[in-house]
Amino acid sequence: MAIPNTTVLIGGAPGVGKTTLAGRVSTHSGIPALTYDDVHTAVRVYTSPQSQPDLHRIGRGGHTAYFTETAPTELVADAIAESNAAWPGFAALVRKHTSHGRGRIIDSWFLRPSLVAAHRHPGVVAVWIVIAPDVLWERERLNTDFIEASPEPGRMLDNFMQRSLRWQAIITSEASAADLPLLHQSGSVTVDTMTLQVIDLIDKLDR
Repeated sequence: MAIPNTTVLIGGAPGVGKTTLAGRVSTHSGIPALTYDDVHTAVRVYTSPQSQPDLHRIGRGGHTAYFTETAPTELVADAIAESNAAWPGFAALVRKHTSHGRGRIIDSWFLRPSLVAAHRHPGVVAVWIVIAPDVLWERERLNTDFIEASPEPGRMLDNFMQRSLRWQAIITSEASAADLPLLHQSGSVTVDTMTLQVIDLIDKLDR
């Protein structure tokens, strides 16, 4: 079983099940979980587009208008820029928990394999969920509170999904290049199965 100071990073596009998996791994391992996207939101509150422009690229002008009116290519460019800007804070959080022997399970859609690979820390396990596109489409169609806020819900959903799938392609390519693990969700893989896959990676690290 995992030692308390193991830090587990779980990445993947929005909607793939990162936070659900993090919670289940936390229950099995006894390692507390947190969502870095919440931390990032708090950081945005205490900064401004003028002082930290790349931390404020996503959702500028309001999320509904942003995802409805912004082309997927620009959405992906914004995601890359904000991911790069968020990384120093993410890396500092990981260093804090690993160096002080207080492990955490941290999930975030900002997490990129190339950044993790370039700043490897002992005692850290990183995995990314890759989901079948049709499964993610179905999940996002059910996110009606988000999509139907737009005057053009079909356009908003298409833009959002195009960004998510391009982001997933970036993750897949970077993880493969860095030989980092991907968890494949075909739609029939249970959370318990994925949890055991992560626990196995933690146990291998601890040996």
